[in-house]
Amino acid sequence: MIPVTKAYLPNKDKYKGYIDSIFESGQLTNSGPLLQKLEKRLAEYLGVKHLICVANGSLALQVAYKALGLKGEVITTPFSFAATASTLLWEGLTPKFCDIDAETFNINPSLIESHITPSTSAILPVHVFGNPCEVEKIQDIADKHGLKVIYDAAHV
Repeated sequence: MIPVTKAYLPNKDKYKGYIDSIFESGQLTNSGPLLQKLEKRLAEYLGVKHLICVANGSLALQVAYKALGLKGEVITTPFSFAATASTLLWEGLTPKFCDIDAETFNINPSLIESHITPSTSAILPVHVFGNPCEVEKIQDIADKHGLKVIYDAAHV
C-alpha cells in the first residue's frame, strides 16, 4: 500500500541549518540562493540545460503548456485532481476526457485515439496513486498523430 497521505519529514538538524541560512541571507523568495542551488543540482543530475522550479503542480502544467505552444484540445483523464483540467481551461485550452482503465485508474491508451480531432494538440495523462501510465503506448499514439505529451505526476 502506498501511504499517499503520510508526510515526509527531513532530519530536524539539517532542516534547521537551511532555515538558519535563509535568515542569514534575508532572501525568502524570488530565486534565492537555496533555489538556485537546487535548480543547478537538479539540472546536473538530470543532464538537462534548462530547469525551473515552481511553487506547485498547477504552475508546472501551465508553464509546460506555454513552452510547448499548445492550442485547441488536450486529451486527459477525468480521474484526477481538479487542477489537471482547470489548468487547461486557465490557458484557453479545451479538455477532452478519455475514460480510465479499471485496473490502474490511469487513462486507457486503447481509448485515446477515438478522442483525437484536428484540434487536438496534446495528451495529458496522470500517473495516479503512484501507478505510472503506459508511457510507451501513449508516446506511440502521440508520435503517430504529431501530438505533444505532458505527464501530470503530482499524484506520484
